[in-house]
Amino acid sequence: MPPMLRQAVNALRHGLEHLDLGSPEDRAFAFEHFDQAAELLLKEKVRQLGESIYRRGHESITLFGAKRKLEQRHVQVPFWSDVEVMHERRNVAHHVGDVPDEDTTKVYLSAAMPFFETFLHDQFGYDLDHLLESTGVSLPGKPRKPVDKLLAEARRTVNTQPRSSIMTASTAVELVARPLAKHPEERSLPIREIGRRMVQSNLWSQQDFLKFERFLQIRNRAAHGAKDPSRTDATFAVEAAKDWVEKLSRLSRDSEGPVARTQ
Repeated sequence: MPPMLRQAVNALRHGLEHLDLGSPEDRAFAFEHFDQAAELLLKEKVRQLGESIYRRGHESITLFGAKRKLEQRHVQVPFWSDVEVMHERRNVAHHVGDVPDEDTTKVYLSAAMPFFETFLHDQFGYDLDHLLESTGVSLPGKPRKPVDKLLAEARRTVNTQPRSSIMTASTAVELVARPLAKHPEERSLPIREIGRRMVQSNLWSQQDFLKFERFLQIRNRAAHGAKDPSRTDATFAVEAAKDWVEKLSRLSRDSEGPVARTQ
């Protein structure tokens, strides 16, 4: 990812973090970061088109200057009116110190989100949800499902807290898998039995189950071992969990009952 594009995504992420915190100071910072993210996105597209992002010496073009250059190259800026309103409200907060209340701030910034999602996808080929999934922040108006929050947290902590990351990933798998494998009359179901039933129902191959066995070994060492798991083990567990959650979520949508009965 080009440095300026990475800076734009980071600015947006910081804006979302401040939006979640919600204090007047944080709401002001949220406007600043959202506005910066929009400007950097447009400038990066200008740069990729081979145009200069400077106008005099080292003075860079503004948000509006970048938009004009893009339009000259027949690149439309989607949802521009929402970006412009956000920018104007940012200027009021920045220069006058008048910051809207929490609900109003969310209205302004939520309205600008379609611009970020559409421009990132159409001009750079990136999915905003995917870029933010490991950061633990949520898009306004798009609260994450519990399992999505768990996976995001597992990925966020994979290098710094591998034990916690593994256990969180395991919980995400169980959250999706148990409704598929467990019958209403059963009070509990060991996690290994979940994998066995997936194979029994021909939804998993034996190779899938062997991978699940390795996952369980890592999970059990994380749960009961004195030694901290390795980052390699944590990375394997988190990526495997992400895979299974995606597949099992599809099964859950297509299935009205457990995938298999115990023989």
